[in-house]
Amino acid sequence: MNRAVVAAIALPLLVSSVVACGGHRRHAGRGGAAVAGAGNSALAQTADQQAQAASARRNGAKQGEVLQGATYGSGESVEFRVTLDQDHCYWFGGSANEKIGLYLFDPKGHRVESQTGSPNDVLMEYCPTTDGVYKLESKLWKRGELAVAVYSGTKPEPVAAVAPKEAAGPSMEDLIAKEAGATAPGAKQVGTYFEGTVDETTWSTSLQAGKCYWFIAAGQQGKVKKLALYVWDTKNKRITETKAESNVVNAGHCAKETGMYRFQAKVTSGGGPYKVAVYEKN
Repeated sequence: MNRAVVAAIALPLLVSSVVACGGHRRHAGRGGAAVAGAGNSALAQTADQQAQAASARRNGAKQGEVLQGATYGSGESVEFRVTLDQDHCYWFGGSANEKIGLYLFDPKGHRVESQTGSPNDVLMEYCPTTDGVYKLESKLWKRGELAVAVYSGTKPEPVAAVAPKEAAGPSMEDLIAKEAGATAPGAKQVGTYFEGTVDETTWSTSLQAGKCYWFIAAGQQGKVKKLALYVWDTKNKRITETKAESNVVNAGHCAKETGMYRFQAKVTSGGGPYKVAVYEKN
């Protein structure tokens, strides 16, 4: 299966279905309704930018139109149906004029992923383990409008067989976890690992005002000698940088604004693969 198909369930009071670009169908969901026509273009643009930036590192491709809906009471949701396959990973960028949460349920009805907005934007990533039609629930804390953009991208290749212990040394994930325990005790990892192979790689991620974050990178043992990390705020101003004398480096920042932040890992000595994880703490 090469692409995702997006749809939703209709309420009796609305037109049963609307054929959207890309062959998608959009309907009303539980407690809310799909928005016909252009909807809220500002919300749609924000949602699209979030999903696009997050998926760029894996050749992200947009899956049809941006889904849009509205709720008419506190705590209501709009449900969409998305067809996902296990050959890809998916990014769901959500935006609303009220606090928003995204919840993803597999074909058997089990919740497999969820993210709460920060406060009005949200980014959720998921790599399915089975093909099928998933339920995407978009919940608003109060009444309002919402938009969700869906992007798919390449799935990481399975990890190759581990070299003999005497030659392998600690994994990059182990190094990152050890550094997190020492520099950010109690913090939890947000999302998956960001992976790089060239001398420097730049990514984007969503941070929430009032929370502190740690960007922790580790290069392959024996190949990457020194690493550096740089972070830019929502206005593209560099706010922190750390240059380490080893293959492990961390940079911390307590966000004062909610939005998309840019960060970069750079090999300053040696060469080889490296990974970055983002940790969050209230």
